[in-house]
Amino acid sequence: MMGESKRFPILAQVYVRYIAKPVLETIAGYLASHRSLPIADPEATARIILGSMVYFHLLQEVMHSKDILPMERDRLVNSLVHLVTCPP
Repeated sequence: MMGESKRFPILAQVYVRYIAKPVLETIAGYLASHRSLPIADPEATARIILGSMVYFHLLQEVMHSKDILPMERDRLVNSLVHLVTCPP
């Protein structure tokens, strides 16, 4: 999708509108609905979480870095949860 977004910008926008946006809205809505979480900006936090997960997948799977930069998925997820749920 990213590689062809310049040639097919409308296709990239369809992806953002119907896949990325609903995912971000769902995560942000979840975070916003849990007022006990120490989150000042649920939308920005949702982007941080999703960006971290996408980057992890790109590095591990797309860029074949499992042997170079090994990390268990659960370790990353647990660290993200800790960042979101623990007060500063």
